[in-house]
Amino acid sequence: MRELPRLAALIVALQLVFLALLVAGGAVPDGPIVERLSSDVATGSYGPSGEPDGQGGRATSFTDCVAAGTGLGEPELSAFDRAIAMPRLDSCSTGAKQIARLSRGEELGQGLEYFRYWAGYTVLTRPVLAAGGMDGMRLVAGGLFGMALVAMVLTVSRVTGVAYTLALTAPLVLSSNVLSVPATAFSHALSLAVIFAGVASVAWASRYRDWKLLYAVAASACVFNFVDLLTTPAMPWALTAAVAAAATFTRTRAVRDTLWVGVGAAGVWFAAYVVTWVSRWLLTTVFLGWDHVMGVVLGTARFRIDGDHGALSHTFGASVLVNGRTWLAVPVMPELVLLASTATAIAALVLAWRRFGAARLVVAAVLAAPALIAPAWMVVLSNHSQIHAGFVYRTVPLSIGIALGACLLAATAGPRSLGSTPWPSSPDSPSRR
Repeated sequence: MRELPRLAALIVALQLVFLALLVAGGAVPDGPIVERLSSDVATGSYGPSGEPDGQGGRATSFTDCVAAGTGLGEPELSAFDRAIAMPRLDSCSTGAKQIARLSRGEELGQGLEYFRYWAGYTVLTRPVLAAGGMDGMRLVAGGLFGMALVAMVLTVSRVTGVAYTLALTAPLVLSSNVLSVPATAFSHALSLAVIFAGVASVAWASRYRDWKLLYAVAASACVFNFVDLLTTPAMPWALTAAVAAAATFTRTRAVRDTLWVGVGAAGVWFAAYVVTWVSRWLLTTVFLGWDHVMGVVLGTARFRIDGDHGALSHTFGASVLVNGRTWLAVPVMPELVLLASTATAIAALVLAWRRFGAARLVVAAVLAAPALIAPAWMVVLSNHSQIHAGFVYRTVPLSIGIALGACLLAATAGPRSLGSTPWPSSPDSPSRR
């Protein structure tokens, strides 16, 4: 309990850092950005939305256009005012027309405000767009994506083993369009880079017998909320809980400790994520007024939960079915991944039972529990999950990977040989010497 005030202080301090970063990003002049985007519109690098992504899906260029236009439209605003109100252009076709008007020196009048998100990506996008346009932004985002993915794989492998890590990541990599994201949607690549880097930090912190793990969990959740545009929050939430639990079981072989750490990591991640989002809204109300800000926030929240939109279904669980079908529509690999994962998981459970008894089935269930986060998220945010199934579906193979990794770890981890403790020992502890 003594650490809780420090954990809360870390989360609060990050909110102040985020505000300072937004102001820094807002200080980049609009002129060079508009000039670059104007050229990108002419060459086709800006938009259009919904083009094939080369992996059986559609490029989420809509989000890229939104991200590129965030912070633009009101060049007369100070850096601080821009950070608070966060003006933005419309997406793709309409945004292209607005860019043309801005490049001619025309005013757009009252535009959109994106204060319901932190939109922290502007810290990176505004200077990079000013220097290299959309293509430069995709190169930078792709580099960060690749480095973060490698860091996650290496770090998780070190604390849980290669088999678990391959099982965790293979379904996502082999049966989704995640590898095409850097070339088709830099905004999603940035979000995924933050996810992978956050999970890597959690895996690294899991080696220590102190609160470093929950500090890493909280910081990763805050940073993700700062950068993301409600793409796939269930992904880092589930991955964080799964890796924290798997690392604990690998180290201690203690089911109770594993459950405690998994639940604690999931709870802290969600709390830090929510606090970061609410902090953005409360900060904005100070300058833009409670009624204006909360009217937008609550109206959007109600729509994303159960609002009507086209052929959207309000049947319970419809969003899970929609995303499952979207995943299965990806060419070739989903069926192979599903069959291979199911067969491997069953074989692993049988092996775990024969080697260690029925108690290992409980271990597998505890380790696999974070896989339920994704479908639960889809059910709660049914509207959002159905409208944006084109990228929300990535949580389906991720959930399969979490469950498959749990079964393999339950089958392959030998009897506990080290002392049980709710936190893994640090590299310098006596048990590691």
